Amino acid sequence: MFEIRFIRRMIRRRMTPIDQTVAEKWKRRLAIAYGVLAWNLFGVIVYNCYDGKRDWPLYYGLKSEEEAQVTNREYFARHLGKYENQIISITFTRE
Repeated sequence: MFEIRFIRRMIRRRMTPIDQTVAEKWKRRLAIAYGVLAWNLFGVIVYNCYDGKRDWPLYYGLKSEEEAQVTNREYFARHLGKYENQIISITFTRE
């Protein structure tokens, strides 16, 4: 397997070690920043779904109205090529 040890050696040669308390402080700060960013992106997704942009390819014009009417089962049946006019369904039974 391809290993890139030379990058590790190069970084360790040119950088000085960071004090552990400083590293922990920045780790905490980055964790908070990541949490805030993730929460805001989640809010944007929920807002877009509520606002009617749930089917974003249709909203931005990447798929036609005809393609929007096709269900997932029909799409995958056509994509497989074997089942032209059939709908694929999977049922789970308890034994």
